[in-house]
Amino acid sequence: MKFWFHTQRKILNPVVREKLSKAMAITRPKMLEDAGSESKDIVENLLSTGFSPITDVISEEQILDIKNYLSDKKMFERYDRKRAEFGLNDIPDGAHTGSYSEDVLSGCPHLLNIANNTKILEVVSGFLECKPTLSNITLWNSFPSEDGPRNAEYFHRDVDDIKFIKVFIYLTDVDEESGPHVYVEGSSKANKLLRIRRYQDQEVYKEFNPEKIRVITGKVGDAFIEDTFGLHKGTVVEKGIRTVLQFEYSMFPIASSRYDVNFAEDVVHVDPYINRLYL
Repeated sequence: MKFWFHTQRKILNPVVREKLSKAMAITRPKMLEDAGSESKDIVENLLSTGFSPITDVISEEQILDIKNYLSDKKMFERYDRKRAEFGLNDIPDGAHTGSYSEDVLSGCPHLLNIANNTKILEVVSGFLECKPTLSNITLWNSFPSEDGPRNAEYFHRDVDDIKFIKVFIYLTDVDEESGPHVYVEGSSKANKLLRIRRYQDQEVYKEFNPEKIRVITGKVGDAFIEDTFGLHKGTVVEKGIRTVLQFEYSMFPIASSRYDVNFAEDVVHVDPYINRLYL
């Protein structure tokens, strides 16, 4: 798994990556049911722009249950792992983010059921051209900071697998001051700014039409699906707390992820292949 992870990261030409993924998809299991028309439209948007909103993937009740469960759980600073863990009621000065560990998330209600939403699976399987592997579940908070952007708050590309897709769900209202996600539409197909590194805004603005740089605000429960091989970033929170739930689907397991915890929630009728890394 590690060998493949590092090998595919050396293949950065979008055309070559697409050809390889299509060849590999032939050998992977397939979904048995046809996708609905709405899901097919979302897939078309993903293939052309790399981005699409996706609706009706989480309920108000699920969001409330998730927040109640996490209210007393500890987080770690993803950009400073030496910092002691902390809770929402004791956020230390200078903390930029607070992520929940796999051990915490494994007991969180609803996560696998949301990840197995029929529409989501229709879209990701259509995009990957095979049955997907649920390969990462992440949930984190971003806090106001005066230190400027850090790490993933600069434009970058993810190179997690030869083809993969991510679903982002806002668990808080996100406006222009709350650290909205930013995506460069069409950049997943663009043969420029391909090096695996962080890019300054001016580098991206120089290469791409500013009209294609999309700032994604939204309300609690709003979701979008994104090919994060395309250029994207978070932005620095100016006020409030931004909370994001993220699911990743790929063709293969991802070597940089942890799969030694089982999710204990009661899930019904989930595909054992799709969920094999978490059950």
